Amino acid sequence: MAGAYCIEKDADNGHWTYADYKAWELKPGERYEIIYGEAYAMSAPNAHHQSMLAELLKQTAVFLTG
Repeated sequence: MAGAYCIEKDADNGHWTYADYKAWELKPGERYEIIYGEAYAMSAPNAHHQSMLAELLKQTAVFLTG
């Protein structure tokens, strides 16, 4: 996963939970995702990513509406 790194958990069952995530004291702008019990630090989407997403949504809407 580009732009992300995994944070290992060494206690309990070895998997992060949503309750763990809610207990974290994150700095402003810090973003994490928990995927199958592993926590990944995520970077914010950049302008290119956002424009590609907008184009994808536009093309999908055109296809679905005919």
